[in-house]
Amino acid sequence: MLIDTKCVYKVGSGHLIHTAEGFHLMGCEGLLDYKHSPNSSYGLYSDFYWYEIGDMICVGDERVQYYCFPRNAGNVVAKTRLAAEELYKLRRRTTAP
Repeated sequence: MLIDTKCVYKVGSGHLIHTAEGFHLMGCEGLLDYKHSPNSSYGLYSDFYWYEIGDMICVGDERVQYYCFPRNAGNVVAKTRLAAEELYKLRRRTTAP
């Protein structure tokens, strides 16, 4: 996770779920419970083989960024980025006046 400009802190493993309701990240033995609505951002920061660590999906807000590294997930990073953009568009379309 990133909470300041000093470094990215390794805090352990977690479980990231992406549904029509957005992202839900749980981890750190129950201490982490973060939800990210599809309305909160159009894009999703993700990268392939990020700093030679692995494929990465980043969720968060202006206070904290969570860097998630899916295990044995194939091309889930690209699919997640596209899905996040489409959910944003769908939500904006249904809530527009």
